Amino acid sequence: MKRSLRFFMLLGLAPLMALPATFGQGPGNRLYNPATVTTVQGTIKQVSIIGGGQGRFYGTLLKLKTNAGKKLQVRLGPQAYVLGKGFSFAKGKKIEVTGSQIVYKGKPVIIAREVKMDGKTLVLRDEQGFPAWTGGRFAEGSK
Repeated sequence: MKRSLRFFMLLGLAPLMALPATFGQGPGNRLYNPATVTTVQGTIKQVSIIGGGQGRFYGTLLKLKTNAGKKLQVRLGPQAYVLGKGFSFAKGKKIEVTGSQIVYKGKPVIIAREVKMDGKTLVLRDEQGFPAWTGGRFAEGSK
């Protein structure tokens, strides 16, 4: 009887044990590639809040014009995390972004690891792309 009870308790806890591995794993996290990390500087042209629904976060998306004249999107992470770290992005602000540059739905996108603005650094992911907002092995957030 005790074995059966332990088995069912473990079975019931299994989904909770898997939660840290999947929590915060939106498209940006699955697409982060440490081999494509780059750093760009530029001016914010637009700030958007995307996503939400079906248990997902509302994410912060920036449209950036780089100093080299290229236009690209920068995906930061959950809006609540960004705001909670004291960061507010606005059109016209100059920033430096380090992250994984990919092509997503035919457009150049940087999945940001960190963003520097106004002398402050917002840390969003570790070097492997693991999100800071999920806590666990990397929960520092800003410098």
